[in-house]
Amino acid sequence: MITDGLTPLAFLAFAGAVLLTGAGIVAVLVAFYLGRRDFARRVTIAAALCWASYGVVLVATSLVTRERVLTVGQEKHICELDCHLAYAVQDLRTAQVLGAGALAARGAFYVVRVRARFDSGTIATWRPRDVPVRPGPREIALVDDAGHRYPADAAAGRGLAAGSGEAEPLSRSLLPGESYVTTLVFDIPKDARGLRLDLGARAGPPDLFIIGYEHSLWHKKTLFALPAPEG
Repeated sequence: MITDGLTPLAFLAFAGAVLLTGAGIVAVLVAFYLGRRDFARRVTIAAALCWASYGVVLVATSLVTRERVLTVGQEKHICELDCHLAYAVQDLRTAQVLGAGALAARGAFYVVRVRARFDSGTIATWRPRDVPVRPGPREIALVDDAGHRYPADAAAGRGLAAGSGEAEPLSRSLLPGESYVTTLVFDIPKDARGLRLDLGARAGPPDLFIIGYEHSLWHKKTLFALPAPEG
């Protein structure tokens, strides 16, 4: 199984380090109030060593990673902590106009169909098996060989959906075993080369410090290859 690298254990390690640091700060303040400066110094040193060790593992884990590009149809699992949602590119077509000519591309429209499914085999033991999951926010862009990122074109996507009915949002809730196919639209310059799809959880500042997560510092991502376009 290919995942985004987020695991409950990694999340708990980060949360535990934060909680222990908070407890250490309280202990240091109490120690200073009681005049126990030696104890306060020992707690401070222990906290510094803890974070230094954590930082070494974080950086070392990230630096050994390499960018991975999945083939068409190959799934990437995104962790929701108590279950996984799996995504795979289905097909691609290009066009200069969408919606009976109502929308014209500045470069070329890349219309990517993506399948999403709730992998029932990844449900945690403590999670009820008949409860839907609502995905967290997603980060979606095409990335070229030069490192340029092209986010999904929301206006073009709405225009396409109005004409075709392909309007399933990636925020749609899913029951275990359920799946759907949705369409993402990008307006890409004609000179862009080596395009891959970056689809993952939208990162926040704490994610930079979760060991093994593809959004952590210097960690490489798992991307999707695009098939030869139709049209």
